[in-house]
Order: sequence, then C-alpha cells, then structure tokens
Amino acid sequence: MWTFGNYPRLPEVQVGNWITLHRCPDCTAYWCSVPHEPYGGYTFLTAWPYGSELFEQLNARDNATILHEWHDAVIRENWMRLSAEEVSWVEQWRDRTYRHYNPIDRGPEMKQPRFIHEVRELARYANESC
Repeated sequence: MWTFGNYPRLPEVQVGNWITLHRCPDCTAYWCSVPHEPYGGYTFLTAWPYGSELFEQLNARDNATILHEWHDAVIRENWMRLSAEEVSWVEQWRDRTYRHYNPIDRGPEMKQPRFIHEVRELARYANESC
C-alpha cells in the first residue's frame, strides 16, 4: 500500500467510479487508487490482486461499492504496517477527518459495508466471475 505522501504515479488502465486501476510498467502489477476526503486530496494506492477484467466487472456493479469497500478494508487492515513516516501522515489525515470520516475510524454516520468487511472477502467475487 502507498499513501498520498509518496505513491508512485503509475499509468492508468481503467478509470472507474472514483476508483482507478493502474499498472506498473516495470513489474506489471495492478494497483487501485481512490481519492479520500477532505476534498479528494488524500489518495491511497493499494495492490490489486486480480486482473483488469474483474476490476471492470466489479466497477459496473452497485456503483463500484464492492471495490470501494475492499479498498477501505485494505487501508483499515494495513495502515499500521506502513513506515513510521507514512503512519504519521495517515494520523494527520485521520485528524483532518475528525477521526470520523475515513475508512479506519468509520464514525456512526458513515455507511457500514454491505459486501466487503475484510480484505479476504474479495476472493468470493473473484470466484463468482470464473
């Protein structure tokens, strides 16, 4: 996972509903980026474990809700594994969102996930599409 402070600028493969699929030209790995509030100024880049076909299918379902919930789960489950510098950036971002309007803290007014609560649950949708 890369945070808004230092993520690499990778070529776009597909632009979805507030989520973009990228591909690294060096290693060919796929990555997903989502701009987060405030003002969409805080983009996180997470490794996409499948191909562009599944991304396209899930982007077309429920306004890409499955993709967004998965991306949020990746952030929630992995942000503490970042470098100390990146963790401090995430902490500052959480402060900017009042430790409420972000996928880590999920205040009571935020919609709870309907499809993906944990990262591993994405596999169910990958198996569906086979």
